[in-house]
Amino acid sequence: MPIGVIVNASSVLLGGMFGVFFGNKLSEDFKEKLNMIFGACSMGMGIFLLHL
Repeated sequence: MPIGVIVNASSVLLGGMFGVFFGNKLSEDFKEKLNMIFGACSMGMGIFLLHL
């Protein structure tokens, strides 16, 4: 199995466990800002990849 698949799967599992255990301790404002940051990053990557 390639190393990328292992790294991706373990990152998803660790991120999910982090969200389950610490998600309720984060403020609503932080959660909103985090969603905006992820959205801006996704849009930026999409626009950048249009030029390739």
